[in-house]
Amino acid sequence: MDILGNKEARVYVSAVKAMVPEKSVKLSTKQFRCMAHRYVALDSSCEHVCESKAFAFADGPDEVHHMVVGRNEVRHHDL
Repeated sequence: MDILGNKEARVYVSAVKAMVPEKSVKLSTKQFRCMAHRYVALDSSCEHVCESKAFAFADGPDEVHHMVVGRNEVRHHDL
């Protein structure tokens, strides 16, 4: 924010806020599916899935972040 300014940093922050929860849920779900056949205790594997989904829910709707990034891309490419 110090280098780019608030308007430009807003786009990067929105991109990160949209990407991190999606990737976190996807990764923890994959890990849970891979480890389920080993009868892993609930406190080790299931917590990551629940925490990542709670993190994604607490941040708010990802569509808003996708719209901010998309709006910026349209402005730069003048579509």
